[in-house]
Amino acid sequence: MKVVIIGAGLSGLCCAYELERHGIKPDVFEERSRSGELFPHVSAMMEMFIRPNRDPVKYLEREFHIKLKPLHEIKTIEMRMARVKRSVTGNLGYFFLRGQSENSVESQLSRMLKTKVHYNVHADYEQLSREYDYVIVCTGNSRTAKTLGVWDDLFYSLLRGVIVLGEFDTSKIIMWFNKKYNDTGYAYLTPFSSDMASLILIVRGIGPEELDDYWHLFWQNGNFNYKIVESFTLEHIAGLVYPHQLENILLAGNAGGFLEPFLGFGQISAIRSGVYAAQAVAQNKDYEKLLEPLKTDLSRSILLREYLNASGNRSISMVTRVITMPGIKQLVYNSGVDVLKYGTGLLKILDKLTGERISKQ
Repeated sequence: MKVVIIGAGLSGLCCAYELERHGIKPDVFEERSRSGELFPHVSAMMEMFIRPNRDPVKYLEREFHIKLKPLHEIKTIEMRMARVKRSVTGNLGYFFLRGQSENSVESQLSRMLKTKVHYNVHADYEQLSREYDYVIVCTGNSRTAKTLGVWDDLFYSLLRGVIVLGEFDTSKIIMWFNKKYNDTGYAYLTPFSSDMASLILIVRGIGPEELDDYWHLFWQNGNFNYKIVESFTLEHIAGLVYPHQLENILLAGNAGGFLEPFLGFGQISAIRSGVYAAQAVAQNKDYEKLLEPLKTDLSRSILLREYLNASGNRSISMVTRVITMPGIKQLVYNSGVDVLKYGTGLLKILDKLTGERISKQ
């Protein structure tokens, strides 16, 4: 069987690894010179979003045979809202290094492969579909799905990130939700080390010319005294894809619409979709059926993100107070309760309590 993978990001590398496990050696083409984004940053993999599973590292190894070494454990999540600051503690997940450095997730996955990745290659999926039995598109963007006519835009976000120097707790993620300076987005700080961190602001539905204004307002309101040593801007284009397979072409990762829209890290979705694509090919299974649990999680995440976008500071602050109350925070952060499944129901209740219109649905 001849299989080609276009793209050597998270989904592409995991797809190749799963194919190898089934005795199939794919060809892998990547248009960049190395796997991973050009800008280093730290992402979070939180256990609350893989319920009823608890430990993300053990989950990946048990379910997908993928063993990753995290940068640090997450022991504290600090949430900063308008006039409200709350923290929760526990075994909350892990930080992972992203980018092209030796210990990044992408580099770890690359070392797991026996297959050689062909870098600096711009691959044409249409031509390859005539030469290979299967083409698995893991390009990280929507171009192929749009060309095939199976992509519907969901939302567009811009990300402004900086690498900063200061003093940081390597076990803490700090998140900001405040409509004053970020009407449809959020910000987070994730540490590389005790003296370096990535600080990232994500804003939805604006043009590049407006991002500077949002960033300056966020920086001023945060009263930061960090030293910026590097900055970067990226775009996130989220969409819905159906079907995910057209004849011998399969779409996975962001190319398949699996960009996690609630908090935006999306690592688990990318990994799962890449593995499922490989299983569909190697075991002659229905790709759409394999994707059903992932599509369910994605739809719930979309609803939570829409509630967040439409809610006001009063509702956001109340949600924060409620989910950090004794007893409730143990259910949310330190139990097997499926947060994605029940989170929208909680927000609907709080919608009525606050009198704010959280959702237009």
